[in-house]
Amino acid sequence: MTKTITTFTTTTTQAPRVHAPTRRTHASRAARVVTRVVDTQVAYAVAQQNVGFALCVALDALSSQESIPSGTPGRPNLAFVLPACGALVGSFALIQSDGDATTPAGLALGTLTCLALLKQYVDRFDQTPRNEREWPGPRLMPTIGILFSIFALLANVEAIPKILNPLVV
Repeated sequence: MTKTITTFTTTTTQAPRVHAPTRRTHASRAARVVTRVVDTQVAYAVAQQNVGFALCVALDALSSQESIPSGTPGRPNLAFVLPACGALVGSFALIQSDGDATTPAGLALGTLTCLALLKQYVDRFDQTPRNEREWPGPRLMPTIGILFSIFALLANVEAIPKILNPLVV
């Protein structure tokens, strides 16, 4: 019996039995191969995207704090953004822990955080006044934030079923 342990799954291969099947052992159990195949790099890629997204969000918020005057609509709220970035880094840590319960929990945390950041960017986009004379305009960064939020959200959501049931396509 050969047993190989990978990050999220256990692959067990049993050698076929040589004896003839009796009434107690059926032919289907004589040579049984149990495999669970999952690309463990899926979760690692999502974890890395979460950290990259957190870095982009934090840099955007900090640079916007300097360039957008206080009281201007559409200015990011650091009291919301920095804990959200911390949650994304926390989801990275949970995913990288390679636990049967912690990896899906990290993906769920990443999904919820990306949803919250998506809402924050949509609100910023709606609140930011449009300026016809500036190109690309003050709504550029919230628009890019919306796109990045959607990409990170989809990465987290698509990885959850692949981690929970690796046989699902």
